[in-house]
Amino acid sequence: MVKSEGDGGDRKRTELKRERKLNHSESMIVDRITELEVKLSFHSSTIESLNSVITEQQKELTGLSLEVRKLRSEIQNLKDVSDIEGGDETPPHY
Repeated sequence: MVKSEGDGGDRKRTELKRERKLNHSESMIVDRITELEVKLSFHSSTIESLNSVITEQQKELTGLSLEVRKLRSEIQNLKDVSDIEGGDETPPHY
């Protein structure tokens, strides 16, 4: 009888050890998942922030491109007016 009780006690201890290992493994998995969720949240926030910056820069770039086109047009108009008025003539004192 003593042996059978001892065997039952050994089984219980073995089962408890297994449960502890599983609980420890589950705890490690939960910790890893939590860490990944935190990283994902941070990355999502960073991506949103970068997207906002890129959007603003694109608006500014579009505005600057338009301004450059206008300035080129104005320069060309001034050249045309200068050519009409004889702006390429050498001044008399040369």
